[in-house]
Amino acid sequence: MKKLVKKAKIQGKTHSHVHAYIKGMIGALVKSQKLKTTKHRAKLIGAHFDRLVTHLKKGNAKLIEDYFNSNVLAKDKFVKVVNEQLTDRNSGYTRIVKTLNRPGDNADQVFLMLVNIAEKSKKSNVAKLLEQRAKNEKKPKAKPAAKKATAEKAKKTKSE
Repeated sequence: MKKLVKKAKIQGKTHSHVHAYIKGMIGALVKSQKLKTTKHRAKLIGAHFDRLVTHLKKGNAKLIEDYFNSNVLAKDKFVKVVNEQLTDRNSGYTRIVKTLNRPGDNADQVFLMLVNIAEKSKKSNVAKLLEQRAKNEKKPKAKPAAKKATAEKAKKTKSE
């Protein structure tokens, strides 16, 4: 009987190739804190990254050393990022943000980034409009009072 086992699959790649790819991409994610890749690959990388962070928080340093066996710089950076930025969270250490599709084959492209990274992006037009509406609602309306004052002046001039 065939068992249902959750596997990390990338089409046309062997098991060892997929795991080597994921290790390399996790190292790149730790170094740059933002990656652009396909949606399926981002989900795989994010799941593996979350498991590694959980192992590090539980104190399995040996597992982390084995994972980053030859890449000492990536291991040190990973430990530093987790200790500085991800200690206050229990799970969900990565975020997937959808971007435009890839022009060649129309594949779904996404940005995979760490959650607690401060973004320096500009506000969208929608966010700006919502802020303007909130400011306008808070301000008292002075226009009707000004109209009453001009109407009273007009009455005085007519009566004189």
